[in-house]
Amino acid sequence: MFTSRQDSYIEGDIKSIATRFYEDLYTTGYSLLESDVERIITDVCRDYLAWGGALRAYDLDDKDDTYTLLIDSAINIYNDEWSIIRPVVVARCDLMQAKRMEGAQNLGVQPVGMGSSEAYQNHREAMLEMKREAFNTHPFSVDSTADLEGKNQTNNTIDLFQSIQINYNGWWK
Repeated sequence: MFTSRQDSYIEGDIKSIATRFYEDLYTTGYSLLESDVERIITDVCRDYLAWGGALRAYDLDDKDDTYTLLIDSAINIYNDEWSIIRPVVVARCDLMQAKRMEGAQNLGVQPVGMGSSEAYQNHREAMLEMKREAFNTHPFSVDSTADLEGKNQTNNTIDLFQSIQINYNGWWK
């Protein structure tokens, strides 16, 4: 989805994954629509992108120096990304279903499945786990400018105004 890796396999685009996922939910009694599932997957992909920092993989827009990436139903998701995203999608679908069941209870429908408070807790835990698993950054080293210029400090005092330079070794170039 967000990086060009040659050692990964594509799980599919958001639309096809949503269709397959919807079929599984539909056969187990969920009231979600296919469009709901597609929207949930797209939203979770946005969160995954925000925490993963993969937006740096794309060039800046010449007009206003911002990164541009359109996340729509046609974007591909790699299978390793789907393994990180899937638990959050399941938890969000469970949360939406639980809220619908509690709303339908006012109409006389007997609720089944987990309650919204339990589903919310599961969703919260899945989001925190995705946040941990999605985070990545470019490898970098921190060197002082004195070290870079070949200067050695002869005394043990620290120059508080000495500048620091961070060198990035990018993954996406």
